[in-house]
Amino acid sequence: MGVRVQKDENWHKNLLMKSREHGILSDAQFEGLLELLLFRHMHMHGYGFMLDETRLRELAAPVPSLCKGFLKDENK
Repeated sequence: MGVRVQKDENWHKNLLMKSREHGILSDAQFEGLLELLLFRHMHMHGYGFMLDETRLRELAAPVPSLCKGFLKDENK
């Protein structure tokens, strides 16, 4: 898509933001992926002991439809 993102400690978030700015992600897709990014941060940086199963299930629930929507939009 030609969108460049500088590789730094915030590149994951910057990628999402630029993708939304360039119309690659819808606002809803951005919000859903941002929630997953926040979960990833908690898990990858050793906050696993703070994970709540109910919250984890809430975060996981929209993943299949989020991915399907993104892949469907990609083919337009």
